[in-house]
Amino acid sequence: MGKINVLGFDVANLIAAGEVVDRPASVVKELLENSIDAGASAVTVEIQNGGVTLIRVTDDGCGMEPDDLPVAILRHATSKIRSAADLSAIGTLGFRGEALAAIASVSRIRIFSRPAANEMGTLLECEAGRVTSVSEVGCAAGTTVVVEDLFYSVPARRKFLKRDATEAAAVSAVVERIALSRPDIGIKYLIDGQVRFITTGGGDLKETVYSVFGRECANRAISVFRADGGVTVSGFTSEPDLYKSNRNMEVVFVNGRLVKSRTIMAAIEQAYRSRIPSEKYPVSVLNVEVNPEAVDVNVHPAKLEVKFSDEKVIFDSVYYAVLSALQSEVARPELRFRGADVPCEGAEEAKPDGAKDKGSFWIDGDEARRLLSAFVPADTKKTRWEQVRITDRPAPGKEDAPPARGGEGTVAAGAENVPPAGTPDDGRSVISDPGPVDPPEYVILGEAYNCYVIVQFEDRITFVDKHAAHERIIFDEMCRNARRAEKNAQLLLSPIRVDVPGYEGETLADYGGEIRSLGFEFSSVEDGTRRSVSITAIPEQLDRDEARELFTTLLSKLSDSTGSVSSASAAYFESRLFQSACKAAVKGGRKYGIEHIKWICDRLFVKNGEGSVIRTCPHGRPVAFEIKRSSIDRQFGRLE
Repeated sequence: MGKINVLGFDVANLIAAGEVVDRPASVVKELLENSIDAGASAVTVEIQNGGVTLIRVTDDGCGMEPDDLPVAILRHATSKIRSAADLSAIGTLGFRGEALAAIASVSRIRIFSRPAANEMGTLLECEAGRVTSVSEVGCAAGTTVVVEDLFYSVPARRKFLKRDATEAAAVSAVVERIALSRPDIGIKYLIDGQVRFITTGGGDLKETVYSVFGRECANRAISVFRADGGVTVSGFTSEPDLYKSNRNMEVVFVNGRLVKSRTIMAAIEQAYRSRIPSEKYPVSVLNVEVNPEAVDVNVHPAKLEVKFSDEKVIFDSVYYAVLSALQSEVARPELRFRGADVPCEGAEEAKPDGAKDKGSFWIDGDEARRLLSAFVPADTKKTRWEQVRITDRPAPGKEDAPPARGGEGTVAAGAENVPPAGTPDDGRSVISDPGPVDPPEYVILGEAYNCYVIVQFEDRITFVDKHAAHERIIFDEMCRNARRAEKNAQLLLSPIRVDVPGYEGETLADYGGEIRSLGFEFSSVEDGTRRSVSITAIPEQLDRDEARELFTTLLSKLSDSTGSVSSASAAYFESRLFQSACKAAVKGGRKYGIEHIKWICDRLFVKNGEGSVIRTCPHGRPVAFEIKRSSIDRQFGRLE
């Protein structure tokens, strides 16, 4: 007797259900997508007990005719496609005809539906995949699907569900993301009878972000838009200092479909490189529009993954769209009292053991000094920390010079003239001075704790972390110099041998020209079944080990579509500049002359060609916070 069995209808349905429906969140996703495909303008989603006991999705879409309802719960029954040719350009969210069949096979389900042209609607009731009744009922135009007792017919599956709160959180994530994908559809979401959020359906994505993610994310969202090469990227991304500890708020859509794409997420995160701390992730809501024929959505049972015909084009489009948005950001964050940010190397105060932190504050004028001295006991001696000179010689002509008054900058009482690296006359400048700058008018009021410079503008006061600001100024100039430098190669006396797996060999063939433009020269070597590359020349600024690391990094990122040659090589070279910039920058806790602090402020407050300002150091730590004058006036009761 043969050993191969043809599975029965019931068993086959349960297997299919396991691929499409694995928890309440999967059910909600499929039902919401059906509502969107039905042309709904308003949808209500309600769950109870995490969606295990009840899921109800109501829409005002086109509805179904009485004859369609019994067919709708059969496998491979769909109104979305008719032929194999339709699979090459899918324009709807659903198309397989498996969702309702899978849901019905593992639950008790009721479907109320009425087209707007019909006077009466139809109710279909089904248990474990079998229709128990079809009747005429009065109901609103559209469709309501009620799913009860999920997995009651599959106890083994039900025991793997998490706590109700955990399942509810998963459902919430799905509803939130689908709401963000269609700001033109009003969505009301309830958990155990309590309204979680409502979107208006007005079509304003930022308004939807406000409803779903809250005020802070909406107020600190940067608009993203780029259309090039047949790919359009639109949406919002967060200011650099608004980040999360995981990727849960990186929301990506392709042609309006919620997906998980390593390529797109890698592009977003690489655009934030040197702007947020490592292992932190931005808040992004992006929709990538591409010709449907250039994307395959039929590669995952739950339609969560897609495959692009050209991953490089998608990566570059998203990367440069987000990067352009970040570079054009024009505002600094307002000062908020919160927990400490990720520490930045070199930002710690330098002081000998036992020294007490008395801090420092610059004041202008003899009268101000006299008033301040009235609050200091006569026998108090000012604690002086040992100063570590970071130059090889004093700045010429600075030894006995009085404190400088650069522009509107005030005098630093008793400040030492220790010039920071990279400033004029420091004796060992590590960067070329960008030249004259034209900052807005400001007044340096003082410095707190020898670390935070306090600067007054006409309408605000800004607190500047001098180490972080100087570090970013040096780093940016180093990067500019590196980009302007010629990419020269150094020949090797003995080649570097790098093993290359088969799939990376194809990548090398596709991107060989771009990799050579960095200064590499190489040739393929076939040794039986082993394939490798012999590198005979490397970029002149790298040693052998660094060149090998960069070469393998490029192949890895290009092969899995998580980087391009330009972004991956830039990330590698910039990582080598982090430490240099940090060491060369002024240190928090040490005193420097007013002329050097002003040199930093002048460059910090100048906007670039796109009107952008410096917001973070290369490690992602904030550089400056602002307090608006109106906020101060309000605190003192001067404004209502």
